Amino acid sequence: MSDQNVHFASIRGVDIIRFWYKNRIRIVLFTAVMSIIAVVGSLFIPNEFRSSATVFTANTPAIGIDMLSRSSNLGGLAGSLLRTRTGAFDRFLVLLESQTVNKKVIDHFDLINIYDVADSEFPMIDAGKILQSKTNFEAFEEGYLLIEVWDEDPKRAKDMADFYVDLVNNYNIELATMEATRFREYIEAKYNETMAQVDSLQEKTMDFQKKFGVIEFQSQAAEYMSAIAMNTALVMESEIKLKMIGDMTSEDNPIYQRQLKEVQVLKESLDKLYTNANPNDIILNYADLPEISTGYVRLLGEAEVLSELLKYLVPIYENARMEETKAIPGLVVVDAPTVAERKDRPKRSIIVIGVFMSSVFLILVYYAVQLLLYRNRSFIDHIKA
Repeated sequence: MSDQNVHFASIRGVDIIRFWYKNRIRIVLFTAVMSIIAVVGSLFIPNEFRSSATVFTANTPAIGIDMLSRSSNLGGLAGSLLRTRTGAFDRFLVLLESQTVNKKVIDHFDLINIYDVADSEFPMIDAGKILQSKTNFEAFEEGYLLIEVWDEDPKRAKDMADFYVDLVNNYNIELATMEATRFREYIEAKYNETMAQVDSLQEKTMDFQKKFGVIEFQSQAAEYMSAIAMNTALVMESEIKLKMIGDMTSEDNPIYQRQLKEVQVLKESLDKLYTNANPNDIILNYADLPEISTGYVRLLGEAEVLSELLKYLVPIYENARMEETKAIPGLVVVDAPTVAERKDRPKRSIIVIGVFMSSVFLILVYYAVQLLLYRNRSFIDHIKA
């Protein structure tokens, strides 16, 4: 046979159906045997009972955000931040699937012996793998967490589900308490810092008062300027009188001398007002007025700022101290675990149907390939040659 006469022969669907019909007995026997094996095999799979729990958070807000929203005008911001906490259960999923929790569950329920892996090379690892195959944890966007446990003993399945719920709840309390403690420590540091500034301001105010003799600047300044104005007016009035007397009499006249002395006394009094530098005197120093005014305004501004800070910090600090002492579980168990009355798996009917469908598919593919190879045996021999 020449190379030109050797080619790959395709087969039609009708040819495959005829070949299947020709081998129908073998197909039926193979499918029946596999189905029987599946039925018998499924009977050896132990029954497992399911226990589940559904929990969700009570939407307890973050400690700091909650206090800020109650103590200021940040309610809108706090609300928007809290709405981003819909994925809060992701941290619980990490917890439940962690090696630490697996070890706690394995040790608490003696799963190494129950799963019969005590003689294996890595009993803890093998027990952990089996445990993972018998548990399921899911967090849903609606804001709840599903915990499922399967076990051959329905009572143990329920106890294990309870154990997982307790772990999640304790972890949630620990996180909430830690959050409250951290926020309290932060506010406490701010409070102590502010109080230190208050003490520093008090010392600066005392030094300022001692240096310039300031008790109440506004009242003192008003009185001081009033005294200067009054004394200036008296000096002017006395000088006018002296001028009038001088025009009518000589400078040796006793009246003129008396008026001149009065002018000198009034000027000395006015000069004393302008040049007073005695810090123990309630009369201010005119030359120091700019410095006194600037320093006083600065101290007054610092006092107002610190006063507002304390109005803001004190209630938050007190709330933070109270929140730290409270247990804040924020976790609600909607469906508590129960002892199952009937087995949940294996689904023997599904196993048998799956094996049956797979057997039919495999045997039909097998005979279709067999027919294709038979029709192209010359082509295969040619390729081998």
